[in-house]
Amino acid sequence: MRGFLGLVTVLAVPALALADRVLPTNRDYIPAPAGAPQIEQNAPGFNGFEAPFVVGPINTQQGWTTFTANQLAPVISTANPAGPTQHLRLALGPGTAGSFNGAFSPDIGNFVNKPSEVSVDIAINSPGGADAHLVGQAPSQSLLTWRVNFSFNGTINVLDDADGLPGGSLAFIPTVPWTPGVYKTLRVESIAPSGPNTGQLRYYYDGNLIYTSSAGHYAGTAVEQVILFGDNFYNNAQESIDYDNLNWTPEPASLALLGLGALVLRRR
Repeated sequence: MRGFLGLVTVLAVPALALADRVLPTNRDYIPAPAGAPQIEQNAPGFNGFEAPFVVGPINTQQGWTTFTANQLAPVISTANPAGPTQHLRLALGPGTAGSFNGAFSPDIGNFVNKPSEVSVDIAINSPGGADAHLVGQAPSQSLLTWRVNFSFNGTINVLDDADGLPGGSLAFIPTVPWTPGVYKTLRVESIAPSGPNTGQLRYYYDGNLIYTSSAGHYAGTAVEQVILFGDNFYNNAQESIDYDNLNWTPEPASLALLGLGALVLRRR
């Protein structure tokens, strides 16, 4: 059986097997490489991968970092942008099949219990090959906030409480099929906890609500960092996972206090 292993660390955690893949179902965040900057120090890292990004490996550009064994595989490319001219492309890296291959955004710092919305366009040109993964996490809490898997078998799976009860075991819940070869938008809303409420996570694909969390937030309560990655199970060097038009909206008033004018914000 082919294992699903991270390159920052090998996680011995409970997992759900999807055919011959094993997906980690723990609550722990995925640590970025040491020295990854915060957005207060590098605000231009959030503009949909256009300039000042330049074509080539994304590692160290605008505060972005990558997984160690596939460090140079994630690149800024002009091959298939959703628009205008550049995007993030993941293709076959030198790491083993199952190794993480992708990019960490800068960390915006502590936003615990703040609402957020993350959207990104994704095009998977690897039918039956690599899985795509998207994570929103809270490094200040050492926890994941949400995780979405675009499985090689054609299904979008969302990590959530398996039994619908807070604090229970986690599992990847199958939702809807993803569309191969064309850009579609994934959007995740994190509704902040308030008083006795546990908040809520809502997941949209191509403009349609596909899943709502069963018991509020199962781990982190903020999105302070985003990871766009895959598992390097490509069938050949021509296959790819493309990400573009990353939009990330933590609470607008909080961002204004930080002076993050370069962050792409959406009105709700």
